Amino acid sequence: MKTPKYLLVFVTTPNSKTTQKIIKTLLEEEMISSAQISNNIKSYYWWNNKIEKKTETLIIMITLEKNFKNIEKEIIKLHPYKVPQIISVSISNANKDFLKWINQYCG
Repeated sequence: MKTPKYLLVFVTTPNSKTTQKIIKTLLEEEMISSAQISNNIKSYYWWNNKIEKKTETLIIMITLEKNFKNIEKEIIKLHPYKVPQIISVSISNANKDFLKWINQYCG
């Protein structure tokens, strides 16, 4: 049996309503095992040929690599941004019991 690959998925959101909607949907659909929220981050980025500054929320989600495409589709559907930040990073090392727990809750 192939060993599953694990990911952290990072998404920024403009408000609590969007954050909660994304987290609730992805948890209920068992696409993620958990999510952490970091509020009031300062984001600086290029948009429409100028530098923007915005206060956002960062969601860090834990999942299996096989779920990423569905997570991405769902976030794009729920997110108000034209180009939402959706970034995944592979988890190369983690506690074995923690990885079992991820498998239990990610379909």
